[in-house]
Amino acid sequence: MALPSSGPLSLADIQTEFGGSNPISLSEYYAGGGLVPPGTTGTYGAVPSSGEISIRNFYGTAATGPLSIIISPSSLYNIFSGTGTVTSDPATGIASGGSGGYSYAWTFVSGNSYTINNPFTDTATFSTFLSAGQFKSGNYRCTVTDSSSATAFADIQVDLEAF
Repeated sequence: MALPSSGPLSLADIQTEFGGSNPISLSEYYAGGGLVPPGTTGTYGAVPSSGEISIRNFYGTAATGPLSIIISPSSLYNIFSGTGTVTSDPATGIASGGSGGYSYAWTFVSGNSYTINNPFTDTATFSTFLSAGQFKSGNYRCTVTDSSSATAFADIQVDLEAF
């Protein structure tokens, strides 16, 4: 959760967001000093990494960035020999930010529909039956949800070909 962008803000609020020790000292909250990530920016600009620091620097800041996800690799293209059920290489959803405790769901978006193997994990593979000389292309989405119910998604194109 982010700190408020205006209104009352205390050292205890900053400690709740970023952690820290007691007694609370504002000097332990310099950006890049272990509690506050480098480059943390709020309503009134960046939290300083040294020098003058005030509670005002923390309006609108958060301990973690917004939830996001990327898929690695960004696309899949697998070629197989013969006829039969073929399975793609794995694709992995890599989540960051948010509140941690991530859950994943892979879903079909468009094109050719494949079986999604392990659809509720960070890593999935895709399989389908292909005849020799056949090519199929499908688009899939990995949606991540964090412990605060925030969601983010990324899409991947999966191409499978048999020769």
